[in-house]
Amino acid sequence: MALLKYRPNQALLAGATLASAFALATSAQAESGRGITVRVEGVKRSLLAPKAVSLPSGFITKGGTPNGACSGSSAAGALDAATRGRWTGKWYASVPGIFVNSILGEKPPATADYWELFRNNVATQVGICALKLHRGDQLLFADSNGGQNPTTVESPKTARAGRRFTVTVVYYDAKGKPRALFDARVSAGGHTYTSNRRGKVTLKATRAGTLTLSATRRGFIRSAPVPVKVT
Repeated sequence: MALLKYRPNQALLAGATLASAFALATSAQAESGRGITVRVEGVKRSLLAPKAVSLPSGFITKGGTPNGACSGSSAAGALDAATRGRWTGKWYASVPGIFVNSILGEKPPATADYWELFRNNVATQVGICALKLHRGDQLLFADSNGGQNPTTVESPKTARAGRRFTVTVVYYDAKGKPRALFDARVSAGGHTYTSNRRGKVTLKATRAGTLTLSATRRGFIRSAPVPVKVT
């Protein structure tokens, strides 16, 4: 898991040294703004749908972070760009790294929870200042206790009104491999469905337009909204 919350026994996970942070300014800058998306999931609701960002130049200095210690081309820069600076954190020189306190006004509700960072559905093993980003990276910041896995709804992009179609709810294991998720609640156009043992849900769109799907299950991180164009 990413060390977004500082804990003395997790110093190894906090990220690279200051030298590594400096290296990000050059090595990751080449990837700045190339297809990187950021999503934020709170405890009870989605705080930020997937948002494409352009990474800022320079450095992040939030929460007492020394200038030059946390590159704008890191995950910290992506978070800053996606939220327009609406997050709080504190710099710990002993780690070194930033402990994220809140995002978009939400703080973890319990001492056991913290903001966990996933890249491409895999929990990161470095801190937000040390994570080197690449083209196409999908970042997820989720209020977590370290035991939840990300989920998604696999669906066709289009459907026909009045006709049934099938979607699949999956979760991602520790290696980022998708696996069927049963007993997940799928919300679609004001209706709720439950996935079967294979993660399947069959539903029907009643009218043309955009049908938005999302999935939740206790103990898992909710999925991002998935739009389906209904003709």
